[in-house]
Amino acid sequence: MATLKDISARTGFSVAVVSRALNPHPDQQVAESTRLAIEEACRELGYRRNHAASCLRRGRHSAIGVFLPGLAGELTASLLHGLTRTANAARFSCNISFGEGIDEYLRFIEQANSLQSVGIISYAPIFRRAGERDVFHSHIRKFISSGGNVLMVNHAQPPCPGADRVCIDNYHAGKLAAEHLLETGCRRFRLIASDADYWQGNQRNAGFLDTLSAHRQPAEVLTVSGNDSRFTGMEKITPELTGELGIFVRSDYLALALYRELQQAGRGAEPGRNLKIVGHDDLLCSGLLFPALSSVRPPFEALGEIAMQTMLNHLLNTAVPIDTERLKPQLVIRESSRSS
Repeated sequence: MATLKDISARTGFSVAVVSRALNPHPDQQVAESTRLAIEEACRELGYRRNHAASCLRRGRHSAIGVFLPGLAGELTASLLHGLTRTANAARFSCNISFGEGIDEYLRFIEQANSLQSVGIISYAPIFRRAGERDVFHSHIRKFISSGGNVLMVNHAQPPCPGADRVCIDNYHAGKLAAEHLLETGCRRFRLIASDADYWQGNQRNAGFLDTLSAHRQPAEVLTVSGNDSRFTGMEKITPELTGELGIFVRSDYLALALYRELQQAGRGAEPGRNLKIVGHDDLLCSGLLFPALSSVRPPFEALGEIAMQTMLNHLLNTAVPIDTERLKPQLVIRESSRSS
């Protein structure tokens, strides 16, 4: 592996000049011609900077803290794969934490501060009590003021100046579901959502309802209580689901509960026939249902790659292009919503 001494020997510049050219500071600039010559030698010799050593010299650890929701399912696994693979390729490591509430988040921030991590990539915690959001914002500002970098994942807005964010296009997910159900010939529509008020789900709802509204098609919103696979109120919804009807269910977990209630109700409402159903998440089990569930697939692996590359661009002062089109979900059409 090429070293600074190899670059120095190739270009004729001292090791100190080579080092300044590859890691410039405002008060340690080199001539543009010198920098270009050194960068060309790096390419020819295959030189790669040791970012970990550089971070340690600056008094910060090269690890990037990552905070993800406590429910670690297959979507989280895809996100982690994208994050860690991109970080490792640039010789950065990740410290992974899982949690949901503000107390778990504060422990995560404390660890990142104690390790002097160079940056954090995180979901926001769930705010259950008054004042918790302000506490969250305060600790993010403190981390940034100490020299750390912050990037929020699937968050409505950066929590404070200096923070960045990367989000899946959840609005597009709802739009895809509406367009597909319109194409199947449905003229009656339902949106089944949980009462959990979170930004990503609300964006899916808006994309679905706005798209139908643009086609002058009304839709009824039916809400149940709960999260994950535990819902109450579904039994009140299923008797109404009769006739030729297009349904967008905000998550595949909720779609599983809908299938169960339809089976128990036995009222002749059949997915794929007089009901056209589209879920969201494209979980492994969705393709194993009968009939197999159509579902919007969110690009979580791409989200991880793009989030980490965005962080690396900040840390390394690079401008690697970011293809935000990769953050648009895709619709996987199966038997639950195929055209008759």
